Amino acid sequence: MFNKRFGFTIVELMVSVSIIVVMFVFVLANFRTARYGGDLNNTLSQVVDGLKTVRNMSLGGKQLTNGSFPEGGYGFYLDLNSPSQFILFFAPNIGDNYITGNEISNGIKNLDKVYFTNIYGTNNSCLANSGGDFGLPGQECWDDITAGNSVLELIFNLSGGVFSNISDVHYLGAKFKHERSGREGYFYVSTKSGLITGGFYE
Repeated sequence: MFNKRFGFTIVELMVSVSIIVVMFVFVLANFRTARYGGDLNNTLSQVVDGLKTVRNMSLGGKQLTNGSFPEGGYGFYLDLNSPSQFILFFAPNIGDNYITGNEISNGIKNLDKVYFTNIYGTNNSCLANSGGDFGLPGQECWDDITAGNSVLELIFNLSGGVFSNISDVHYLGAKFKHERSGREGYFYVSTKSGLITGGFYE
């Protein structure tokens, strides 16, 4: 009679366990990457949608609840001292800046695990010689103006242009960063046309 051997050897068990561990680590890493990517996608959508909302409210002559139109327009406000938040507001008069109490309905937006890091503006002399290829905030023709400006305020007017607390800059924007993955995104706005652009760094 022949003796039949059942079960696995220690070596076979170790190989099987090693394969399972490698697969688990791979799946976990991809899960985290997808989750962090989702946080950044949500932030970009929030920011771009917020900017488009106040732009459309200004261009469309959206009235306040009291039936009046804010002559200053509707705007977007961020303060790097509160880096995980931005605010959508109305400016009652031309030249008015954001003050507490002038938020539109649901206008205080809080970011999840993401925060703003820098404010950027284009260098106009570089922009004139760029041939239209002026890079992304933090690159090439962009100046980091964070040191002198912890606040970025963009107010859209009826003509389609944009007033800002930062003058003589064609494009203004900011960079944001995921607190765990370190991945970064950006947005910027043309102060001439009101065009809104956003995306992620590779």
